[in-house]
Formats: sequence, structure tokens, C-alpha cells
Amino acid sequence: MKRIMILMSLLIISTFAIAGEESLSGEEIVARLGWLEGKWVGTFENNPFEAIYSSPKGGVILSISKEFGEKGPCFIEFEKIEYWEDRVFLTPYPGGEKSDNFDLVDYDPIVQKAHFQNLEHDFPTDIVYERMYDNLDITVSGKNNDGELAELKIHLQLVK
Repeated sequence: MKRIMILMSLLIISTFAIAGEESLSGEEIVARLGWLEGKWVGTFENNPFEAIYSSPKGGVILSISKEFGEKGPCFIEFEKIEYWEDRVFLTPYPGGEKSDNFDLVDYDPIVQKAHFQNLEHDFPTDIVYERMYDNLDITVSGKNNDGELAELKIHLQLVK
């Protein structure tokens, strides 16, 4: 019984917290993505990977990441999460080249999850960040060149 009461309380709190998000400005929403901040290390497709996310101060989060191959960095990417007229979006710069914007379509500051999407983009169409304690999972997904659903995961841990 106690467990059911706790679960119901969490559900009610989550409902109120998410319902209140609709009235937030773009800058306030970016601020609530501050859980990305920090230096993260882990793996991507069995290669060492590291990423650094700035604070959301000033209404923008900047990041830089790199993947290491046998001979050093084999991939770098910059990212920018910002808002424009209350629209929050992510702009990746893979290899330093600007890509398409991905709109924030869903986020939950309580469970620390953010979902960016651009269905017009080739691959990926979806980028999801999900933090649990000191772990950050980034999932990129969409249809590959063969039209099949593909998913890549990056598993990172916060460096303290």
C-alpha cells in the first residue's frame, strides 16, 4: 500500500511539473536542460568518447565532443542548444560543419530527458539525451540509407 501511495504521489508531481512547462519561455526551458552541464566520458561504438557541455547561462548550451580511434581523434562535433522566439532547438556541427536544426519536441526536467527531432533530416531524425544520476545516454536514431530503422547509442559518465 505504501509503495502504491509513493508511486501515485510521484505521478501527480510529474503531471503538475510537466503541465507547468507549457508557460515557460525558451530561455527558461534551455535553463532546465542544465543537467547536461559537465565533462562526460564513455564509449561510442566501442571507441573512447568524451563530451563537454557548458552551462545554460545566457540561454545557450554549447558542447564539443570527440571520438577516439586507434590513431587519435577520428570524429569531432560541436553542438548548440538555444532558443529563438520560444522555440528551443539543437544545431549539431558534425566535423565542424553546420547541420540542420532539431526541434525540442519533448523533455522532462524531472527524469532529465530531452528529445530533439527533425523528420526532414536524412539520419538521424531523432536525438535523445537521458541522464540518470551520473550517467548520460545519447541515442541517435532514424532510417538509414536502406530505409531501415537504425539506432546508435553513446554511453557516458560524468567526470567529477
